[in-house]
Amino acid sequence: MPLDHPDNPEQGADVAGSIDESKGVAAFHPRRYGLFQGYQSSDGENISPNTTSEGSDPPAFDAAEHKWLGDNILLATGINGRNRYRAGTKAFTLPNTVKLTYGEISLLAGDFFGTSSPISDGKDDADRTKRFEDAWETLAEYKRSDAKDILKILQPELDAVNRAFKEHRDPSDEYSKLKNVDWDLERATARMWKFGFPTYFQLASYNWDHFGDDAYTCYKVGHAAAIKYARTHHGDVNGLNQAYAMNAFVDHFLQDIFSAGHVRTPRRQLHRPLFPYYPDMCAKMMHDEDCAIGLSVKDSSGKAWTMYGDKRLLDDANSDNFGRCQEAVQTSANEIYDAWIGTKKTSDFKALDLAPTLESALGTDQELAPLFKVQGNEVLRRENIKDRRNHTSTTPSWSYRGTYDECGKSGWWKHPITLDGPSA
Repeated sequence: MPLDHPDNPEQGADVAGSIDESKGVAAFHPRRYGLFQGYQSSDGENISPNTTSEGSDPPAFDAAEHKWLGDNILLATGINGRNRYRAGTKAFTLPNTVKLTYGEISLLAGDFFGTSSPISDGKDDADRTKRFEDAWETLAEYKRSDAKDILKILQPELDAVNRAFKEHRDPSDEYSKLKNVDWDLERATARMWKFGFPTYFQLASYNWDHFGDDAYTCYKVGHAAAIKYARTHHGDVNGLNQAYAMNAFVDHFLQDIFSAGHVRTPRRQLHRPLFPYYPDMCAKMMHDEDCAIGLSVKDSSGKAWTMYGDKRLLDDANSDNFGRCQEAVQTSANEIYDAWIGTKKTSDFKALDLAPTLESALGTDQELAPLFKVQGNEVLRRENIKDRRNHTSTTPSWSYRGTYDECGKSGWWKHPITLDGPSA
């Protein structure tokens, strides 16, 4: 989900602080088994104040991570459920005849395929369900060639990640060395713009569906829709496959919930429909910081662990969080099968029992103080951007461009991002 944009305006909404209510447009670690399947996206550690979107990185689990999570679960088939296969070994044939694996669908969902109407903006569950179905249909129903084009663009970058595994290094260290392909991805999706489909950058500009409460909402709505589809196609193997494919799309949002940069970043509030570049890039600064340094979180039962984020999913330090996320994706798919055989209702989604609570992520006991936080109708910023341990010193007097420039000039957002800065 890149927060980057194809232009870098010299002016725009630069006064921050108050909230504009308008919405605008399983666990095993791959290192232990030498396993990896997937794609990798851009390098993006250059965040100098004059950086354009061509030099910025996408704020989401990288494509490789989404694909890995989806393709390494087991999918049940048949009425007795005894036959199970690794999801990445078989592709689903979508209604538009495109063939994609579970992980490839998770990779493409939301970041590359969607509509200009965020799912979480719906006025009620029925409206949100319709928005989810519309987003899903942009991948499944329409005759488009860009799905395979996107995968082809991302494929070559897998080599660097595989090399890191072979040399027993964390993959996160490889990302800053990789070629940025954001503009290639934009061009691949821009071909469909004339038919009314948002491009890669356009989807990024209103991507709060992938953050905080909104991500939870999107998962619940989409998972319920996939369960309903499975129940209504009981006994129909093709119906089960289509329900799995639909659920793979919504699992993208479930996976995002396990990325540290996606839980407490106030993405919706850090956006302005007019001149969105600098507000969106401020969200990116917090996203990148939380992903790299990590957060201490708890699930609804009180079990605690440390969660890192994008580019660090497959690092050894993130093994506990990775295991939980993989188990959650497996649980999500299991519920589709249970619905198909008639034993699962459309509520009580067990995957979310494994997820971090927003309350734990927002707690003041975090070692890393949030770069931004919402207080009433204001967005407060950490007064000293370098004082990453200070929860008490905040200011409502800041600007989007000024903050972005300050972060870029500081050098504190260059890889590797650490709690105590570049010299740590």
